[in-house]
Amino acid sequence: MALQYADIAVKVHPSPKSYALKGILLNNQQQREASLEVLKAGLAMDAEYYYLHYALACTYAKMGKHTKKEALAAIRKSLELNPGYRNNLRYESDFLVFEKDKEFLEIFARKKKS
Repeated sequence: MALQYADIAVKVHPSPKSYALKGILLNNQQQREASLEVLKAGLAMDAEYYYLHYALACTYAKMGKHTKKEALAAIRKSLELNPGYRNNLRYESDFLVFEKDKEFLEIFARKKKS
C-alpha cells in the first residue's frame, strides 16, 4: 500500500523526497534494481540531496559484496552533503554488512586536530 502512495507522490509531485521514499520502499521489498532506477532518477533532479545518496547506499549495501564500492561512495557523498547525519549513516542497519570493514570504519573515524 505504501508503495502505491509513493508511486502517486512521484507522479503528482515529483521531488527528490518522493523519489527517495519510493526507492526506499522498493529496497525494503527487495526490488533492488527498481530501487536503483528510481533513486538515480531522483539524483538527476537533485544530485545534492543527501537522503537520495543515503538511500542509494542502503540499496547497494543490500545487493551484496559486488556493490560495496558503490555503497561506500554513496555513504561518503551523503556524509559530505549532510555531516549531521553521521550517526544515522554509521549505525544504519542496512550497513551491518560493513560493520567490520576497514574502509567503512575509516569513513567515520574522527580525525585528530593538529
